[in-house]
Amino acid sequence: KDKIKKCKPSGIILELIQGNGGTHQLDFEFVKGVRKLCDIYNITMIVDEIQTGFGRCGELFLCDLYGLIPDVIVFGKAIGNGFPLFGTISKPRYKFEVDDHSFTFTHFPVSMAAGLAYLRQVNKKLLNSVMKKAGYIVDRLTNLRNDYFCLGEIRGMGLFLGVDIIDKSGNPDIKLAEIIEKKMLKEKIIIGLSKCKGFGYNIKFKPMLNITYSQINYALDKFEKVLTELKCTRR
Repeated sequence: KDKIKKCKPSGIILELIQGNGGTHQLDFEFVKGVRKLCDIYNITMIVDEIQTGFGRCGELFLCDLYGLIPDVIVFGKAIGNGFPLFGTISKPRYKFEVDDHSFTFTHFPVSMAAGLAYLRQVNKKLLNSVMKKAGYIVDRLTNLRNDYFCLGEIRGMGLFLGVDIIDKSGNPDIKLAEIIEKKMLKEKIIIGLSKCKGFGYNIKFKPMLNITYSQINYALDKFEKVLTELKCTRR
């Protein structure tokens, strides 16, 4: 509140789960408080749903789970399913007209077709399955954590999950996380590191929403194999 009075910002941008900042999730009450301050001081609230949107966290937008109505939502990535596509959703008072050619990938018909095809697949059945699969993955990771000292806190929501890689003293171990990432790639499994601002010890588990339980087990079995090869067992 004091910073708002001092700096007089015209907008505040939030990422409800930090995709590249350690998979840290903002507290519900904190976000509610920010929304209230934005209303009081006439500040535009912008929520970045580029990594969290379109079913990743069990709802079309993570804002829905927060009960949050921002002024502007920025989205991309998932909506294009690999094709370049992004956009914004805003309240009527933020409406503006763009030029005929305002950005590089505008009016690309293949991306538009991919986006429409994706939206047709996002239904309640799919969203419910996201949460069930997420619970299954968390349970398996929790069980693995009992056997491997290098697995720390598990964070996230839906199929936007991250697990900290730590050393025997419980400290973040970026080097080990990078080794795990490379070894998983050799096993033909792609995982990422949430590595902005020193958070490179957090391994991201963000599979496709329609992943099967057989595929989940295959990936996590490979993960366990890598941890065993690296002698990360508690024994």
